[in-house]
Amino acid sequence: MGNSVYQTFNKKTGNPHPCWKFYYVDFRGKRKYVTGTTSYDDTKKLADVLEAEHREMRLGLRAAPAQNRVTARFSAVRDEYLEWGAIQGGHKNYPWGKDHLRMKKIQLRYFEEKLRLKQLGDLLGTLPKVEKIVREMLSKGKSGKTVNNYTEALVSFCNWCIKREYLPNDNPLKHLQRVSHEVINVRRAMTLEEISKLFAVCKPDRKFLYLVALTTGLRASELASLRARHIDFKNGGINLEAKNVKNRKATFIQLPESILKQFELRVDSCNPEKHLLFVPKDTARAFHADLIRSEIPKKTDEGVLVFACLRNTFITMLVEAGGNPKECQTLARHSCIQLTFGVYARARSDRLLELTESVTNAIVSNDQNG
Repeated sequence: MGNSVYQTFNKKTGNPHPCWKFYYVDFRGKRKYVTGTTSYDDTKKLADVLEAEHREMRLGLRAAPAQNRVTARFSAVRDEYLEWGAIQGGHKNYPWGKDHLRMKKIQLRYFEEKLRLKQLGDLLGTLPKVEKIVREMLSKGKSGKTVNNYTEALVSFCNWCIKREYLPNDNPLKHLQRVSHEVINVRRAMTLEEISKLFAVCKPDRKFLYLVALTTGLRASELASLRARHIDFKNGGINLEAKNVKNRKATFIQLPESILKQFELRVDSCNPEKHLLFVPKDTARAFHADLIRSEIPKKTDEGVLVFACLRNTFITMLVEAGGNPKECQTLARHSCIQLTFGVYARARSDRLLELTESVTNAIVSNDQNG
């Protein structure tokens, strides 16, 4: 690379720019200018890698993307990617979920604007710029998880482009590292007293929605997908279609008799496509409003309450009811037991105190009798 790494200075103050810069000649023979990092050595390594890769492309030792594809409009390829995802981009070639698709659009358009992507080839050599954007997002208070979700959207898009030979075989963001992060808002399980308060302020349709969620562990999207034809009165449960389940596996969920009877009152035999539950479009906002009306604290020392916590509550109560690990995992519909007990099930502080007191009483009683 020689002296392709250089430093720029502010014309007014004369102060050096905090990041080193470099240029390289791409596979088309054009000089590209890139902002590196604050470390000269790291910037030099990046410059050497890019120069070597593109030199191999010019010599025919490495496959280079077709000229017409690299110069394709970024927005056109982006829209093609989103259309593909809306049809078969999900697990087992099912469509992406609506929320997933919506976020992909937001995330890709964010980077399109920030990186000023006009052509698809503009993605080449953008690693330092993306890393700078990551630092900016973190400095503005974005959580590590949010930042990782954004960068993963762009990395996935690049991988998709490589498979379709829009980009060279190497992902331009393959060296981009995830941001370490901790869970800021831990979700908690509701208590029986809180459930009673919640039910007391809800209209019948909303109360039944919460009741089904709490007694089945169904997710919001699964609840919204329920139709009359999904209820199996003969076997006493719900048949969930693969396309509506997170793991894309059709499954049968047993229903308590009391819940099944309430579904029976709602089923119209002449309309198998009738929605059985009214699920608000914005479940988070609706649930938060119900918490306020029922005077249930959204946040305590044990964590926060959101709509998804109804699933946490279901799994926690399974454990408290004495379900063995395999039974709890099966009813939670998890692929591994670590997810059931490490992520969803909650240990309540009052229950922990009760257990430690039980152990203490047993030890003290034995000592006194001895």
